[in-house]
Amino acid sequence: DEIIARLESLMTGEKVFCDEDLSLQRLSDEIGIAPYQLSQILNERLNKNFNTYVNEYRVMEAAAMIVGEPSRSITSIAFAVGFDNK
Repeated sequence: DEIIARLESLMTGEKVFCDEDLSLQRLSDEIGIAPYQLSQILNERLNKNFNTYVNEYRVMEAAAMIVGEPSRSITSIAFAVGFDNK
């Protein structure tokens, strides 16, 4: 599906999840659909809500950074991947 492909491209290629201010509205604007449509796609096709979807990418990126940069603090990594608090 074209929308899922665009969504995956934004998440894996552009790493938009690293923006702590990423919202359903902003992500849907990037894709060119209404927020309710994106929410419906995430729920029905991926069985995830927006927060779960975004946080999965953040956790995967954080895990890679922990391995790749073992001297970096967890807090620094958390902020780098888009979490906005400890």
